[in-house]
Amino acid sequence: MCRTKKTACDRVRPSCALCIDRGSRCVYRTNYRTNDTTANTAPEALQRQLDTLQTRLQDQTEMVQALAALPPEAAMDILRLLRTTKEPFSVLSGLQGSMHARMRPSDYQASRSMSAPTLSHLEFELAARYRAVYARLEPVNDASLQALLLPPAGNSQDTTEASLDDGMDFSSSSATPTPSLASFTTSTETPPPRTPPRKSRYIDDRLQCIQIEHWTRVPVSNSVAASILSFYLEYDHTLFSVFDADLFLAYTAIDASAAPLVHAFFGEAVMLWSGLGRVLSLPNIAACEILSMGSYFYGRDDQALEALIQGRRMAEKLELLSIPRYSPERLRHLQQQSPKWLRAAAHTAWGVHNWLAAHVFYYNGEAIHYPPLLPAPGSIPDQYGDEFARVGRTIEWSEFASASYPSISQFWVIAQEVAAVYLNPQIDRSRPLAEQVPLAFAEEKYRKLLEWADKVVDVISDRQTWQLMMCQCWFHCTVLHIFRPFLDGKQYGAKKPRLRTLRTFTAIDGSPETVFDASVEQLKNLAYIYLSNRSRIPLSGFFNAAFVLVGHAMIQRYKRKHRIGTPSSRQSISSSRSIKLPAGLGADDDEEDADMEVARQTPQDDAQDKKMLRLYFLLCVRAWTDLYMCFPTFSDFTQAFLSLAMEAEILTGTEAQSSLARLRANGRHHDTAQDTPINVLSLIDFDLSLSRPEEASVNSLAQRFNDLATFRGLRNAEDFVAVLPDDARVQGIK
Repeated sequence: MCRTKKTACDRVRPSCALCIDRGSRCVYRTNYRTNDTTANTAPEALQRQLDTLQTRLQDQTEMVQALAALPPEAAMDILRLLRTTKEPFSVLSGLQGSMHARMRPSDYQASRSMSAPTLSHLEFELAARYRAVYARLEPVNDASLQALLLPPAGNSQDTTEASLDDGMDFSSSSATPTPSLASFTTSTETPPPRTPPRKSRYIDDRLQCIQIEHWTRVPVSNSVAASILSFYLEYDHTLFSVFDADLFLAYTAIDASAAPLVHAFFGEAVMLWSGLGRVLSLPNIAACEILSMGSYFYGRDDQALEALIQGRRMAEKLELLSIPRYSPERLRHLQQQSPKWLRAAAHTAWGVHNWLAAHVFYYNGEAIHYPPLLPAPGSIPDQYGDEFARVGRTIEWSEFASASYPSISQFWVIAQEVAAVYLNPQIDRSRPLAEQVPLAFAEEKYRKLLEWADKVVDVISDRQTWQLMMCQCWFHCTVLHIFRPFLDGKQYGAKKPRLRTLRTFTAIDGSPETVFDASVEQLKNLAYIYLSNRSRIPLSGFFNAAFVLVGHAMIQRYKRKHRIGTPSSRQSISSSRSIKLPAGLGADDDEEDADMEVARQTPQDDAQDKKMLRLYFLLCVRAWTDLYMCFPTFSDFTQAFLSLAMEAEILTGTEAQSSLARLRANGRHHDTAQDTPINVLSLIDFDLSLSRPEEASVNSLAQRFNDLATFRGLRNAEDFVAVLPDDARVQGIK
């Protein structure tokens, strides 16, 4: 059995430890060394087996004793973790700090000294074990960041090399030799020339035969419509795969002349939706979700939420999602459906599920407790769930169904599992979430994501590097959502913080803070890669999640540097160059430990840290300036973040006004009433998103921009600075 499974056998007679664990019969063909089938039998073999059993009994006894010695809360966390892991003794070794579960210190230090620098021991462990999502990061100098902030030569809209009718080859931006991001340059050098265009100007030759006037009254040529659809099918469709529809908003970045079409198509879609959107059908469900996406990027969040919820309710009526199992009637209904209907239903079900999952943490939406029972598009029969296997049908997918889409869908299932707990209606929003959800739950979901990440690279083909980049972005954004509630380390009503430790990692400083910081660094790197390779990466609003979370993290770190406290701030994560104490040490000296990160830095290091935080924030502003060319909603996104930046003193009022002016100059085609965002409700101040969501939205923060810009401008102008007398300060005069 051990030879068959190629496992390391201890060769104990008459039964090895592995066979005892498996409950299988242990058969020895020959002795490993002497080739003698009679050797090592009788008393010697029985003694060895007895020794093995005694060792296992001792391990189990030690685990029980360790659990008995722990405080009640910690013991409950370990018990929950034991119920979800397949390696119980690794949990024990992490709990006891036993050396056999770790590297020798000398080996560890030698390995770390030869690798790229990391913020913590845990980040080094993650980079070594999970390279698909924790790449080794080389330091980025401030000159490289500043180069990305420079405006392009000439007008950004005049640098376009091709128009909608030129038949551009969009595939070259994703044609890379490996499914990693190594093919994207991380320097400011001029990117290599584009590869020659392919023979066909569209992703599918059938687009050459489109007669668009049959489908819309908007005056648009067949070639323009075909180019729009080709771009959508090659990029956005691979991420959510709701339906083969004419979602084309991202196309404005390639040809600004497409901008006037946005409002015309949007107005027509809303009109048709009001008359047909309530009809229960697969095309209408898909149309609701696509309208929701378009409304979101167009700055119409009320419309987006209404369409999103309506599509979900119709999908639930058709039992496409939110059901634990098929009823006999539904099973018979599916068995009678045509292959095309099953294929369309699978696309719609998973498209709705995945878009809702991507949406939920930014709007505190309602989580989906049961994912679709239909297989995700691109699934092979071995990947079908038990419920759909009862249908007894095999689905033949179209050429647009990516083999990686089932893996992407599985990621969103895990994200929904987190949302189902964190956004549960029974959660008391007036209390910290960390006092109501055990850390063991967060750690188990993080482990599940790491296991997913280990597999996802294997199924993403060479021509889908853009898709891999999006998966990495979503992975790290979700990690931040998972661990953010556990960052402050304070127990409800306690005077001193409780330092929380992750139990299933060998790193001595494994904690929510070190995982959080490691994922922030990865998102910073993705943002840098994205903007360094704008000529080869398609402009997509879906990547905005990375910029939102990096921008928020940079602001919070800058606040901590300056010890700035505002009504909308909480204790934030540590600086990127801070020196951390191992989790669990110094818990009684909370005030001293809180200041140790800053105290250990020289003034020069501290100034450099602040400069880098500011540059990375400005990098996000630059990204929103580019995105605003396509999507009107990023005007309000930028205003909201500039408000947060002024509160944190990362920008002056004059600098914020200048940044907003550059953004509006890049999107002059949006200077109409019909393109003005209306009530953008997305949550971006994540420290307040659960407790006071009304103060954390884009709309709320953007409205404060003018007052803050004026106040900061006056405060930073010497002619208007007045020093109050001491007695005035005492009386609270500001």
